[in-house]
Amino acid sequence: MFKKNKLLITLVIFTMLITVFTYGCRKAEKPNLPSPKQEDRNIIDNEIERKDLEDVKEKTGKTLSARAEKIADSIVDLPGVNDATVVITGNTALVGVDIEKELEGKVVTDLKKQIVTRVKQTDKDIKNVTVTADPDLFERIDDIAQEINRGRGMSEFADEVKEIIRRITPSM
Repeated sequence: MFKKNKLLITLVIFTMLITVFTYGCRKAEKPNLPSPKQEDRNIIDNEIERKDLEDVKEKTGKTLSARAEKIADSIVDLPGVNDATVVITGNTALVGVDIEKELEGKVVTDLKKQIVTRVKQTDKDIKNVTVTADPDLFERIDDIAQEINRGRGMSEFADEVKEIIRRITPSM
């Protein structure tokens, strides 16, 4: 019995030693750290990308503002329109108009159709036009347009623009 236990203990110790040597003698894994030069390059690349994005944002904002201003100017030329403000998002123009007080009903509906046509003629990239003559919405749209002109991004107003469009064109 003692011989059997001795053999078993020897076998267990031998197995443990082989296991320790097999896993203990492996080469240590070093973390893959970037070299200082690579790290500097990454920082520079990130700065360049950020600057490029800011330039694109600025140019896009200015371009959208210029397009919106051109559309608004063309709308004001229509009879019955005192003032107009436009915000462009993608291929959609959100138009707020201040119309003459005495206009009502079918005349207003016809004027809105003329505005839609004028917008699409003025800017061929616009496929969807939403028009409102509501004074409160006109002010909100104008505030958004002014903030975009000051350099704020359109993305900051995405939810508000969606909400205005939903108010103007409720789902059926």
